[in-house]
Amino acid sequence: MKTAEAETSSAKLPTEGEDRMQVMTIHKSKGLEFPVVFVADMGKSFNELDIRSAVLLHQKWGCGMDYTDIEKRVSYRTLAKRALAEAIREENLAEELRVLYVALTRAKEKLILTGTMKDFEKAFLKWGSTADCDTEILPASRLRRAKSYLDWVMPAYLRHPARERLAAEWEDGLPKQCVFSAEESAWRLSCMTKDEALQETAQEQKTAEEQRDFFAAWESPAEMTEERQAVFRILSWQYPHGKETRLPAKLSISEIKRKYQEEMTGEIIMPAHQEIRLPDFAEKRKLSSAEMGTAMHTFMEEADFRKKYTREEIDSLTAELVQRGRLTEEEGKYLRRRELLQFFESELAERLRGAERIEKERPFSVLMQPKEVFFGEEYREVTDEILVNGIIDCYFTEKNVGILIDYKSDRIYDEEDLKARYRIQLELYRTALERAMGISIRETYLYSFAMGKAILLT
Repeated sequence: MKTAEAETSSAKLPTEGEDRMQVMTIHKSKGLEFPVVFVADMGKSFNELDIRSAVLLHQKWGCGMDYTDIEKRVSYRTLAKRALAEAIREENLAEELRVLYVALTRAKEKLILTGTMKDFEKAFLKWGSTADCDTEILPASRLRRAKSYLDWVMPAYLRHPARERLAAEWEDGLPKQCVFSAEESAWRLSCMTKDEALQETAQEQKTAEEQRDFFAAWESPAEMTEERQAVFRILSWQYPHGKETRLPAKLSISEIKRKYQEEMTGEIIMPAHQEIRLPDFAEKRKLSSAEMGTAMHTFMEEADFRKKYTREEIDSLTAELVQRGRLTEEEGKYLRRRELLQFFESELAERLRGAERIEKERPFSVLMQPKEVFFGEEYREVTDEILVNGIIDCYFTEKNVGILIDYKSDRIYDEEDLKARYRIQLELYRTALERAMGISIRETYLYSFAMGKAILLT
């Protein structure tokens, strides 16, 4: 069997200035950096269950198992199993070293390592023995002794200049030489016994209880009234520009339209999601409403509005778009050709063919005040601006004035319903054109493919 390595997605990094703590595995932290990092439980023993099984398997060296003497009813580890166990353990240690490297390189400013040991004195002597080496890199034979991350980290610490801060009682366990004498990083070792940790926790609990009792008794003494009022006045302070902090810096037209429809209907409207296409071998289906709308807009974007298309020419352009990859074969098959033909035969299309200037799929960005985007009184006094962006389907000019068009493929057959749904969108398009492009808009149209007609809004 071949080794399959799957990359896991990186954990989400908090936004700049976000005040919170994240707890994650070392694997999840790969590729991320944080100002302060805690690496906990460094004294936990490595998992060696996979080399203690009765049968060991290795992708390269095969299998190894115990020898069982049936007559004596005892089992012995065979040489093959010992060799496999050593190979597997060495591979596991190499992986643990890689994981430790990831853990130690996540911090930008401060790294705090914590771990517990049952017998610190015994462990300290072991770390000193491991670190007692003249070479900068410890021999592999000494690294193999490790049972936990501390067995790698502490020997390195004992070869660092920071070891001089250790108490005199530990001098006998230190290696003879400080190999990393020129190392500038600052390290500090703090040790605490179980009794000391419990005592500190008990003291913290006692302090918290005293503070709670102090505030609970605040209601009675009259001399505490002024101090009490001052504290609560500070705690109840609110930022005077809270409305501005809730404003988005940028909004798209689709988001504004959704918010408008929610206010009109009183219902929460979820953003449209992209449907996952079925594989070719799955059951064939027609296009969804969103896919059909995208296909119709793609055709309109590519079409020449100076030209009056026939059914054959619509078929020809559709085939060309499929060949160029602008439309899929499925979109080309189900494209509503009759409705497109109705558009090119309409009075609005005739005006387009005689227009001075035609612009299609025009992106825009414009700064607007919140009161122009949001309804209600909440943002009436807010002067901060929001960046609004979107794409205008089409506009053209006649005698230096603009006519705005937005075509819709919705299956809606009521003019007032369609106008109510898209009025805010067209008003924002109009404002954007007039401000960003300096064009005076005289007429605004919704063209409904379903009804085959242009609907005048203004």
